[in-house]
Amino acid sequence: VNVSANKALAWSFSRLTDFEKCPAMAHAKFVAKRPEPAGMERKHADRGLAVHKEAEDYVQGKTDTLPDSLKKFADLVNWYKELYATGIVEVEQDWAYDLDWQPTGWFDDNCWARIKLDLFIKHPDLPWEVVDYKTGRSPGEGWEAKALFQMRFYGLILWRLHGQVPARLQLLYLGNQERLAIDPTEAELRATEAKLEALWAAIDRATASGDWQPNRS
Repeated sequence: VNVSANKALAWSFSRLTDFEKCPAMAHAKFVAKRPEPAGMERKHADRGLAVHKEAEDYVQGKTDTLPDSLKKFADLVNWYKELYATGIVEVEQDWAYDLDWQPTGWFDDNCWARIKLDLFIKHPDLPWEVVDYKTGRSPGEGWEAKALFQMRFYGLILWRLHGQVPARLQLLYLGNQERLAIDPTEAELRATEAKLEALWAAIDRATASGDWQPNRS
């Protein structure tokens, strides 16, 4: 991804989508760092952390009790647990990279990209897989674009870092026990990269000009 080194912030999927939704909101949250009001969003965030921890502990074998939120996915999650015991599954990964795609610290000054992965399957002889847990409900018909962009975002990172297009990218929606999975192609990941470059160019212009306009609905 071609970007200016004069960046406003290290990006992640959520930050990019916040900027796409409303540049002024993204500036307030991530540049000005204004405190957000407590309330339902904090409650949802706390629940999300708890659910992710339950899933992580189960896959790692720290507990034999399958969380209620994962019961519909029992076969799939038990398979993850078996693979984890063989050493090819990584859980709750925090990856940070600089502009040259070299690993760096999450809070280091040269950090440019931050990626959180819930579950990563590094098959030794097959293309890799990425799994992300969502505590909410799956998007309705016609509203899947953000979810698909997120999955291809993860796929692009893996492809650019390791030269391998992942075999499968999937979201497990725990709110209504639905699964959304895609098998990305190189063409789809190139299109995702082009979208990221356009978003970052817009962020670069906003940073240079100081003009973070709100989107008008």
